[in-house]
Amino acid sequence: MKYDLLSDIYDEIDIMGGIADEYLSHLKGEQTEETMYEEITDWVRGSYITAPEDIVDHMYYMIHNDEYKSDDVLDGIFDFNGMMGYYDDEEIEEETYNQALGYFTETKNNILDKFFDFYAHA
Repeated sequence: MKYDLLSDIYDEIDIMGGIADEYLSHLKGEQTEETMYEEITDWVRGSYITAPEDIVDHMYYMIHNDEYKSDDVLDGIFDFNGMMGYYDDEEIEEETYNQALGYFTETKNNILDKFFDFYAHA
């Protein structure tokens, strides 16, 4: 069976989107902070790149530190270069990289639209 690098990258991007959706649900008051962390943990269990506790610890720190705003939290979630750094050992063809970047950008823009809508009506 052939290894599908692009599929793995898409999975990681989907995890980023899931984390951001959980954060937005918390901001909207649809779930408690504790529930948000539980949901994020479930999302991150499928990651090859990071461990759930690392993401939860980072999210907790950013949410409880007044220096960080929601834009900063989203930038922490959507770190394309950091994610791609995990694949440094891989031979990534330009087409694969461009497809990954396109999917990443589309996913991030969809999330940003949700956040803009939330803040516009808050």
